Parts: sequence; structure tokens; C-alpha cells
Amino acid sequence: MNIQPLILGAVAKDHRLNDSVLGQLAGALVGSVSLMSLTAPFWIRKLNWRTVSAVATCLCAAIWMFGSAAQSTAQFLAVFVLVGLLQACIGAPSFAALGDSSNPERAYGVSIVFQSIVAALVAIPLSNYIIPHHGAQGAFVFVGVLVATGVLVCRWLPATGREVALAEPDLDAAKDAGAASDLVAPACALLALFALTFGVFGYWFFIERIGTARGHSTADIGVILSAGSLSSILAAGTAAWLGGKVRNRVLVSIGTAGLIAAYGAIHFHGLASYAVSNILFSMSYGLVQPPYWAILRKVDVTNRMFVVATAVQGAAGVVVGLVAGLIIGGGGYGALLVLSAVTVAAGAAILGLSGVIASKRRPLAGPH
Repeated sequence: MNIQPLILGAVAKDHRLNDSVLGQLAGALVGSVSLMSLTAPFWIRKLNWRTVSAVATCLCAAIWMFGSAAQSTAQFLAVFVLVGLLQACIGAPSFAALGDSSNPERAYGVSIVFQSIVAALVAIPLSNYIIPHHGAQGAFVFVGVLVATGVLVCRWLPATGREVALAEPDLDAAKDAGAASDLVAPACALLALFALTFGVFGYWFFIERIGTARGHSTADIGVILSAGSLSSILAAGTAAWLGGKVRNRVLVSIGTAGLIAAYGAIHFHGLASYAVSNILFSMSYGLVQPPYWAILRKVDVTNRMFVVATAVQGAAGVVVGLVAGLIIGGGGYGALLVLSAVTVAAGAAILGLSGVIASKRRPLAGPH
């Protein structure tokens, strides 16, 4: 996901695809992640996480490799759908393992730091050598090789979650009068995550296309995306360090304000404003993700709904993919960015509501 703009940009350039088709491809990827993630609550506490992750990683690498031969829109759609399904199988155990830690804020923050480091290191060779010289085909092979290396670390995943999380939650409202109310707070938090992700993807899916439309080179865009990834390391690291020390709501407020400011900055033309916008966006999203996930984990007394977070993010991506082309066609990139800012702000408000609902239901562990 961190290098998706470069991959989509390469595909668009090599095969002359318009923004509407690019939105469909992006939506296909996150949509398939969403569909598979919806099944996670049924198997996440039953299957061996190491085995699931290792098998899915190997298959995902193979799909990227074979996908390098894709030529038509239908073939690219198939590749992104399959990659998304497997990505969910890889992501759900990792996400659950982080949530099961004693300090979810810190765990999620550290994971974002690591992802940002990898993204920054990968974006430079992709944008400066692989895509200019080998196009989308070379990019697919390169990503496939990188994904394959992930199988080496699957052995360090826990086989299952922590013991307290292994207890089977009662999700049947007919059996427990409090079950329905237990679901309200996490449902609100998931809705908030959907709104945030819609706003983020509305920017992220098209950041490369915006730069290209303004005449910025692929190399410059790649360097800026790398700088953005590096800046998110600082933000996510800060969130990890502050985990348990500062209320999550404070971090959410700061991150939300930063995202909205980034959407405003990109309206100014010039490479400098483009860079400032991307770096501010990356820092703000790096700061806001850990508290979002931590609040969701803390208000989820079922111990299962929180793993649907990736499905919700995927659903948001699908919606963005479906409507982005129409919005851009009618009002340009500016209209999409304005809508993105509105949904990000709405997400923060709904997340605050989830905390209020949960606090009335039962005390929450840690600051929220």
C-alpha cells in the first residue's frame, strides 16, 4: 500500500489508463482485502498464524511475479484482486498480534515506523531506476521479490493470540442482554476508521497523478514520496513513544488537523508545495493511525471485531475507487480533496463518540 501510487502510475503510463480505471484497480486491491478480512473474526483465533502468513506470503509473491505479464485491464484487475485476498491473510494475524500486546498504541506505532522505513528504501530504486527503465513489468517483479522475503520472518509470529483473547466471545444478543450494546462502540469506531480511510485514500490513490499532471518528474515524485515515508517514521515513532502517556484523543485531533492542512497545501502549485503537502500528509497519517487502532482495540470487548479494521479500510478504498473518477471528472482533483478533508474530520468526531459510548458501557483500559 505504501508504494501503491508508484505502481499505479507505472501501470497507467505503460498502458495509457485514465483516472477512472486507476480508481477501479485501486478499489479492486483494497476491496479484496476487505472481503477476505471480513472472514478474519471466524478464523483468527483458530488457525496457526505462522502457517497462514507463510503460505499467503509465498502465494502473494508468485502472483506479483506472474502479474508482470499482464497486459489488459481485466488481467490487472485479477492480479490486484488476488494480491488483496492474500494480503488480508498476511495482515490479519499481524494486526491481531499487535493488538494483543500489552501496549497496543506503542505496538502499532512501531509497526508503522518499520513500514515507513521499508517504503522509503523501496520507493527510491522503484522511481529512479526500475520504473523508468523497466516500467510496470519490472516493478511487479521487484515487488514480488520483496514480498517473498517476508516468509523469512513468519516464524517469529506467535502461533495464536494471547490467552485472554482466546476466550470465545458471545456475539449472540439473544444469549446476552449486553451483547448488542457491546457492539455499538466498536461499530462506531469502525465507522470512524472508514471515514478516515476514505479521506486518506482520496489523497493517496491520486498523489502520483496529481504530481504528473503538474509536470513533476517521476524521479522527483519518488523522492518526495520517500521523504514522506521517512517523515512518517518520526510521527509514528512519536505516537509509539507517547503510547499510554498522552490521551489518544489528543493525538487523533493533532493528526486530523495535519491531514486537513496537507489537503489545503496541495492546492498551491509548485514542487515545494507538493512536497510540503505530501510530507505533512505522511506525518499526520503516521501520527493518527496508532491511536485510531488503539481506541478501536480498547472499545472492542468482543476481542474479535477489531480485526475487521482492514476490511473496513478496504471498503473505504472500494468506495473511493468507484466515485473518484466521477468526482475528478466533475470538479477536478480539488473536489476530491475537499470531500476527503470533510470525511477525515467526520471520522475524528465519530471516533470520539465511540469512546463516550464505551465509557458509559464499562471502564476502558488506559487513556482513550
